[in-house]
Amino acid sequence: MKKEAISYILMLIIALFPIMTACGGDDDDVTVKPPVNTNTNEEVTSPESNDNYYVKYEVEEGSQNSYGRAERTVVYKDVKEEKKITVKSTWDGTYGPFKKGDKVYLKAKSSSVYFKSNARISVSKNKEAFAIQAEERESEDIKLEYVIDY
Repeated sequence: MKKEAISYILMLIIALFPIMTACGGDDDDVTVKPPVNTNTNEEVTSPESNDNYYVKYEVEEGSQNSYGRAERTVVYKDVKEEKKITVKSTWDGTYGPFKKGDKVYLKAKSSSVYFKSNARISVSKNKEAFAIQAEERESEDIKLEYVIDY
């Protein structure tokens, strides 16, 4: 009976040896890097890094004189690159997803000093309602920018 117990314990140790040695030790050769914000090259380590932000740009006609409508050159930040378009009246566009810390901007320049524009940048976090983050009114040369920080 004593030999059977020793045999059983020995087989149990042999069976459990791979499990016991696999659970401990240093894994120096494995490096896990935190995600990096592509716009700022900074590490994103907070749980907020899973948040998605959508940006709505709006440009509309402001005051004008009796000469009619003027063209506006609109420059804005898409998720990956800068875009440039020409519009003759109201324009808006929604882009994303952006991440916290991303810098977004909107520029609108009228083809005439007599024609003013209104513009705004609004941001939505995780499908919540849009909130205005930057706005300029009655200008022929608008430059707005905002760093997503909430």
